Amino acid sequence: MVYGAASPVGTIRFDLASAIHACKEPGIVLTLGYNTAVFSILYRLLGKTSLMNMDGLEWRREKWTRMQRLWLRFNERAGPHFQTTSSQIILRLANT
Repeated sequence: MVYGAASPVGTIRFDLASAIHACKEPGIVLTLGYNTAVFSILYRLLGKTSLMNMDGLEWRREKWTRMQRLWLRFNERAGPHFQTTSSQIILRLANT
């Protein structure tokens, strides 16, 4: 596993390294949170099954700077387009 600095840029670097690592591993990719959802396009391009837990409206929190909010908002919009499996499908399969 690759570790990054405890900063917004460090988090982005860590998440990118984690996405690349996940691409090399067998199985389904589960992403908890959407802060770097744009990296999930790697899974789609490689044909990996992925599922993302879209956990809220993080970009609305006042603690983020304007640029951080734009990044989070972009990823919130990108997330549903890049995951390969809908969480609703998983829930329906689990209940059958």
